[in-house]
Amino acid sequence: MSLIQSTFLRSFQQIFIRTVKTSTAGHTKKSGSDKIDDETFLGDNSIEKEEQADAAPLTGRERSLNRVQLIGRVGADPKVGGTQQHKVITFNLATNEYAGTNTTSGEVKQRVDWHRIAIFQPRLLDNAEKYIRQGDRLYIQGRLHHNLIRDKESGQDRYVASIIADDMIFLTKK
Repeated sequence: MSLIQSTFLRSFQQIFIRTVKTSTAGHTKKSGSDKIDDETFLGDNSIEKEEQADAAPLTGRERSLNRVQLIGRVGADPKVGGTQQHKVITFNLATNEYAGTNTTSGEVKQRVDWHRIAIFQPRLLDNAEKYIRQGDRLYIQGRLHHNLIRDKESGQDRYVASIIADDMIFLTKK
């Protein structure tokens, strides 16, 4: 089992599979809350666990997932910003989406999306600053983050989406 599959499976708690029984009259009856005919729990056949889960107080610690994976080309050389203690490197990454070909002219239809990438981790900062250049092909894994910024020209607040990079792989041979 791959790392992605095992992470995905661990992120979900107990999964119930309810079966449907057919009565002798030919009508179907779903297992309901009034009477459970046949319930199979993955790895366990206990009905008590469902009752305990319903009665358990909410702790406010539910699991969630914020993961982005991109493969694309760098649009321009990275910009170094922040302070000496809290350095950040930002650059734009282009990804292509192909929508088929035009039947009359044979032209390939594609759409380019631009993603703003921000790197804060010290182990990635050094490599990004030294080796990333315009046109390089990269694999970026990270999380989506929305920043509220004030536009200097208009003075209005707006949200800007960024990918905070957690991992980076260079796909361009140098």
